[in-house]
Amino acid sequence: MKKITLLSFAFTAILLNGCAFMQDNRPAVQPVTAIKAARGEIVFDGKPDEKFWQKVPAYNLVRCDISNTLPPKEKAAILKDGLEQGQVKFAWDDKYFYVAAILHDNDIVSVTPGANQFLGDFFKVVITQENAPFGWEFISVPNNMAVALRNSPNGLYQTYKEKENYGRIAGFEAVCKFNGTLNMQKDRDTSWSTEMRIPLAELAGKNLHPSDAGKWRILAVRMNFSAYNYFVQSSVFPSQPAFNFYLREYFAPVKFR
Repeated sequence: MKKITLLSFAFTAILLNGCAFMQDNRPAVQPVTAIKAARGEIVFDGKPDEKFWQKVPAYNLVRCDISNTLPPKEKAAILKDGLEQGQVKFAWDDKYFYVAAILHDNDIVSVTPGANQFLGDFFKVVITQENAPFGWEFISVPNNMAVALRNSPNGLYQTYKEKENYGRIAGFEAVCKFNGTLNMQKDRDTSWSTEMRIPLAELAGKNLHPSDAGKWRILAVRMNFSAYNYFVQSSVFPSQPAFNFYLREYFAPVKFR
């Protein structure tokens, strides 16, 4: 299997050193609720606008402020751009775990320079289990690329000891819709949305069972590139005490209802 190269992650990694965006003095992380859908209630088309999704709790992505270590003028320029808002919802049925996100975006950017490579906007969820030695990342890109990655808690992808299992979540799908024009900077876009579905049987095979939902932990991450914003915007749910996407103690517990 070809190694998956995530070019956007290379840029993100540059920002990790010394970039904290909030004090670690907030209350315990709030749990999220995944609502069970009946057969036919979810139309998997990238637009979470069915009546079912309207009754599912929405969780707002919060800004990841990477400006703290920058000179005052640079910091002011970054914070002058208002956060482009995003929401994420979670659901499940007898076959799949679903993630839906609606992401406001004034410039939808998505480039695929090669197989399993991408540059530009992306949305992902990281799912792990309490005390698990690894987690899974599920990534959606506006041009309908779907990528699944296995990683260790410190963010190192396990590509050596278990090459055959690297990135293999059979049946994982992501589909997107956008209001605007992809990679066209002559106009202003409005938003893009995505739906992901992850086979529960595959998660069970990775020791993630819905019956163990009290031990699930989840994090949603968005990276937003735009010609109209001063700098790349990152937003997350739940908020994290540092610019680091692998602090499992600060992931949200998942409740299945």
